[in-house]
Amino acid sequence: QGQKLVALDCHDSNNQLNQLRASEQEVEASLDYAKAQLARWRNLKHKELAASTQVESAESERKKLTAMLDGLGVRVEQAKRNIERCQITAPFTGVIQDQLVGVGSLASVGMPILRLIQTDSAEIRATLPVLLASQLKDAPLKFQATTIDSLKVKLVRQSAVIDTNTRSITAWFTTDIPLRIGLSGQIVMIDQVPHIPAGLQVRRGDEIGFFVREDAKAKFIPLAMAQEGRP
Repeated sequence: QGQKLVALDCHDSNNQLNQLRASEQEVEASLDYAKAQLARWRNLKHKELAASTQVESAESERKKLTAMLDGLGVRVEQAKRNIERCQITAPFTGVIQDQLVGVGSLASVGMPILRLIQTDSAEIRATLPVLLASQLKDAPLKFQATTIDSLKVKLVRQSAVIDTNTRSITAWFTTDIPLRIGLSGQIVMIDQVPHIPAGLQVRRGDEIGFFVREDAKAKFIPLAMAQEGRP
């Protein structure tokens, strides 16, 4: 973050700033003369040697030059900001994924020059069923990937919008160990509500249930509102 990435040619912006500063000096000189003239006309008016219109004209000229100087000051500040923008620095710590322009290319305002990816403060994004959203704060959560061991994760935030097609929400998590950007894996959550796995359920007639051993015999226990293939 803060490292210089690109330097734009700033000759035109520097010339514009120098021209504005020269105009400032010119107006300042005119303003000093206008103030001196106003003081003279006021002195003569006090001695009844000048008319009120002459004083008013001098006062108007002073106000006009003051306004011109203020306007030039705003344009000078804008020119300074344009020069600062000629040095493009990294807004965050990351890596350059793509260089979209080369040396000598003409850059205009809003034109993409680099594509950056942030590498610090990485977060894990996962899509979860809506029914599990209320358990995220209390359930033990872990992140698993092929290149790392299981890591404990902490819920950062979850979206307030539900995907109507999949009945799912998006949630974001963090870990104490930095992860590589683009790493894929799984969020593992231990459900706080006991379930019978779908693999243990069987169908007998119109009912779905499971078998238990009772007095050395198998006994079928039906499950109310059970759905085939779901815990």
